[in-house]
Amino acid sequence: MVETRRSLNRSEILLINKRMIESFGGEYSDESENLKSPGSLEYILAVIRGDFPYFFHSSIFEVAAFLCFRIIQGHIFFDGNKRTGFEAMNLLLQINNISLSFDTEVALDFSLKIAKKEISEKEFIVWLRDNSK
Repeated sequence: MVETRRSLNRSEILLINKRMIESFGGEYSDESENLKSPGSLEYILAVIRGDFPYFFHSSIFEVAAFLCFRIIQGHIFFDGNKRTGFEAMNLLLQINNISLSFDTEVALDFSLKIAKKEISEKEFIVWLRDNSK
């Protein structure tokens, strides 16, 4: 049986990016919804929705890590990619009834490691599983 899970949509991710910049600073372009790479966002959304059979059966932790990594490493926004990626991942877990335990420093540390490619997606998935309930 395939697990039923909620996903995030374009508007929600765009709103996360806008709120992250409003809260923590940075540049925001209303004209482009701050999107540097709209096609990349559409691809990410299609994958996390399960539009691709090879990814559909992945665990929620794999999907959340994919979302986080693709936003951060793909630089899909002009600004706020690290904060947006981590917050979108956290929200995806929350709407699927998974609580992730972390503080701001941990989020910053992981976001920087992801951006610098100092942690693999598989290592991050293990951390997500180990720190969720």
